[in-house]
Amino acid sequence: MFLPSLTLPTPQEDKEGIIASDLSSDKRAAGNAAFQKKKDEEALNLYSEAAMASVVSTAEGKKDAALALANRSAVWIKMQKFEECLDDLEAVQFFGYPANMLYKVVDRQAKCLAAVGRVEEARTGYNRVVLLLKQSNLDAAKQEAWKKEVTAELEKLKSTPVASGKKTEPNLLGAANPRVPQFSDAVEVAYNPLVGRHGVATRDIAAGEVV
Repeated sequence: MFLPSLTLPTPQEDKEGIIASDLSSDKRAAGNAAFQKKKDEEALNLYSEAAMASVVSTAEGKKDAALALANRSAVWIKMQKFEECLDDLEAVQFFGYPANMLYKVVDRQAKCLAAVGRVEEARTGYNRVVLLLKQSNLDAAKQEAWKKEVTAELEKLKSTPVASGKKTEPNLLGAANPRVPQFSDAVEVAYNPLVGRHGVATRDIAAGEVV
């Protein structure tokens, strides 16, 4: 009997994927522990390490990145770093946050948008939360409780000042990284079993340039 040849991952590739997934999960768990102890800076660092340890070329790795960045966004909003929180939440949705929990990150995004005066976007976000509740695993009573909270937030928006002027976006150094759009092409995403996914400069970077 003739069997077609199959292309299988090498043992080293498979091993690296497992190590990275475990490392990302472990870093995220450590970040959760730090956050619960109100060690916000430590939690930020650990969630960042968890995100960098994820293998975003795989479905599981994308989920790891989304979970780590969603957790980091919770620290940002606690610290009232709303723009940083919004950046993370955009990446969270790009990497494919679990659909049944998506209402949480969209609600957090709406709160940040309201905080920076982007009222219409916040209103759209809160209305999206109501729609996303339908795909959550919450029972009817909890969904109704969320809807009441959303209604209260929408009411607050009526008196929320609208930001004046246009938000100034930082200019990336060079073009966007083709694999990780949040980086510029001045940074290459590398992998090491000891530290997981990490960024490596591809050329000299001057102080103050955004990568």
